[in-house]
Amino acid sequence: MSLVQRVVGQARAVPGRLFPGLDEWLWNRQRDRWCRAQSRNADYVASLNQRSVDPLGLPLRIVIVPMDGPDVPTWQAAGGNHFYEIWQSARELFGSENVELFSVGSHEPASEWHGRLIAFLQEVGATHLVFQVERDPNQPDAYSWDLFLTSVTPRWHGVLLGVIYDSAFEWITIAARRLAKTNYHFVLVDICQPMNGRLIPGREEASIVTMAISNQTVAAVDTYVQEMPKDLSVSFIGALYPDRVEMLQAIRGAGVDVSVNPHRPDITRDFVESRVNQPTYLDYMAGLHRSRMTINLSTSSSGNGQQLKTRVLEACLVGTVVLTDDRDRAERFWTPGRDFVHFDSVEDLAAKVAELDKNPARQDTIGRHARARARELNIMGFWGGIDKGLKARNLPPLVDLDH
Repeated sequence: MSLVQRVVGQARAVPGRLFPGLDEWLWNRQRDRWCRAQSRNADYVASLNQRSVDPLGLPLRIVIVPMDGPDVPTWQAAGGNHFYEIWQSARELFGSENVELFSVGSHEPASEWHGRLIAFLQEVGATHLVFQVERDPNQPDAYSWDLFLTSVTPRWHGVLLGVIYDSAFEWITIAARRLAKTNYHFVLVDICQPMNGRLIPGREEASIVTMAISNQTVAAVDTYVQEMPKDLSVSFIGALYPDRVEMLQAIRGAGVDVSVNPHRPDITRDFVESRVNQPTYLDYMAGLHRSRMTINLSTSSSGNGQQLKTRVLEACLVGTVVLTDDRDRAERFWTPGRDFVHFDSVEDLAAKVAELDKNPARQDTIGRHARARARELNIMGFWGGIDKGLKARNLPPLVDLDH
C-alpha cells in the first residue's frame, strides 16, 4: 500500500460510502487544514523566497526529482529504478546539459526541501519538473506534494509533470485530482490507464504513456542475454496475486505448460513468495528473453480495471511474443496480430499457444516486429506521450513530434 493510500484511507467512512464524493470532500478539508498549518510554520515560511519566475520562452530545462535515488544501489543502468530510466532517457533525448537532477534527503523535512526545490527551479531556469505523485521523494512515510504545489504556484510558473503508477486505486487518483485543481500547469503522466477528463472534466492528461527505458539499459540487457537461448515455450513472470494463481492453474489445466517466474532460482506459489528475494532486473529481463512466449495478465492489483503493464514493453524489447488479455491498452502502441497476440479466455489462450508452437516462423516474425516497435517506444512512448498531453493543453512542449 502506498503512502497516499494510507493517508487518504483515514478519510474513508460510512458517510463517504453512503454519499459518493463526501469522503473525498472530507479528506480535502483535512488536507486543507494540514497545509494551512504547515504554511504558517515559521521554519517553513523562512525557507521560501518571495521571487516569482515565469520560464515561458526560456530554453528547455527539465528538473527530475527521483522517487528513490540517486543514493541507492538501483541507481544505475538496468537497475530496475524507474526514475533512473526517466532521468537517463531524458539525457539521451534532450541532451544532458538540459536535464537536472534534484535529490531529497531521506530524513529531510518538507520545511527544507520544498524551499530548496523552488529556489533550484528558479536558479536553473527550469521549464518542466518531473516527480512521483504517490509519495515524497526518498521518504516512504511522508506526503506533502499538495503543500509543495500550493507554495510553488506563485513562485514558479513552469510545467509540473506528476508520474503515477497505480491510478487504478481510487484514492491515488483522488490525490492527483487535488494537485490538478491546485495548479493548471499540473499534468498527470499515467503509465497504466486512460485519465483524460478523470481529474478535471474536459482536461487532457498525458495518458497512457509507456514507462521510459533508456537506450543505456536496453544495451545492457542486450549484452546480458546475448548468448542465452530461447529455451522456454511459455512463461508468466510477475507477482502472484490470488486471482493470478487461480488463472495460472486454469491455464495449466487447459494443457499449457507455463513456466512461472523462471528467472528465480526458487519456486513461487503465492504473492508473498513472489515478492521476496527479488532477482536483479537483468535476471528478470533474461527470464523474458528465454521465453518464446509470455503471458500478460492485465488486471490491476486493485481489481479495478485493466492496466498497460510495463512488462509488455520489456518482453517486446527482447523479442518475446506477448500473449495478453488486455483491451485498449497494448493496442495503443502495438498492432494486434502483428506485434502481439490477444486472447479472450483460457481456452482461447491454449489454442493460440498450440497454434504458435506449430508455427515457429510466425513466432519469430511477431517477435521481430515487436522488438523493432519496442525500440521505437522505449524512450518516445514516455516522452512523446507527455508531449502529446502538453500540446493538447497548450502548455510548453518538450519535443517537436511533427519533424
